[in-house]
Amino acid sequence: MNDSAKNAYRLALGSYISLIVLILLWEGWLAPAPNAPPGFWLAFKSIPLLIPLFGLLRERPGVFAVTAMLILVYFSEAIAVSWVAFTSEQTDPVLLTCALLQLALTMVFFWATVVYLKKI
Repeated sequence: MNDSAKNAYRLALGSYISLIVLILLWEGWLAPAPNAPPGFWLAFKSIPLLIPLFGLLRERPGVFAVTAMLILVYFSEAIAVSWVAFTSEQTDPVLLTCALLQLALTMVFFWATVVYLKKI
């Protein structure tokens, strides 16, 4: 594997792990959903991200390809939440910040995955 593929791999893995940490912080403490049972959204959003983590750590290209499709769900959620948070009358800055961070991390992961898969 050449240097650009290694850098893309590290960037993809770092953004993926950062996304997991962000979701744990977001749904656990920063801005949990108000009308859901405690921990429901935390588990519902974080468990699907934990499933492919071991394949990503082992640098399996097939897992990267499948995870790139999974990450699109989180990208869509980030767009929807940021739009609602931005256009609502009572803008919650924590919710908007978390949604925009999730949007950025999903875009970085997707881009780095495409570069990684292209370079190997």
